[in-house]
Amino acid sequence: MTQRTLKHRDWVKIIDNRHQQITAKPKKQPKIVAKCTIFAAAALITGLIYNELNNPQQLTQLTIQQQQNIQQHFSRKLTLGNWQFSHADFKDNQIKIYINLPNSLALKEPVLTSYIQQTLCPAKSERLWRIIEHRRLIIHMFTGSSIRTGYTVECIAHEH
Repeated sequence: MTQRTLKHRDWVKIIDNRHQQITAKPKKQPKIVAKCTIFAAAALITGLIYNELNNPQQLTQLTIQQQQNIQQHFSRKLTLGNWQFSHADFKDNQIKIYINLPNSLALKEPVLTSYIQQTLCPAKSERLWRIIEHRRLIIHMFTGSSIRTGYTVECIAHEH
């Protein structure tokens, strides 16, 4: 009798080990599912926060009267010179004013920005800023019929 016989105790150990191996695998899956769920929730929350930061709350649309007030403000400012108020766009949270120049200005960028801020952008105390509220006011200056090229400045409320 060279064949080894199993004792009952050894046989129980083998069966118990096999049973533990079989039941141990499903325990790993809930950990993976839990980790995936936590990761998905974190990604969703991060996406929502990113979307909120990049898309601020929409302001109420300006009334026709408010739009006309803004257009009249800039057309009155430009009556004495060769500069002409072309039109205004009221989209989303920004107001874009287009001004047609007879010739391009011979000023460098920082000086030109300062000049436009001081001469065309309304002062903080002007009634126009109450209409604009939290919208971006952008002035785009161009020469000739080429509206796509030119110089653009965002107005910042300042003291005159």
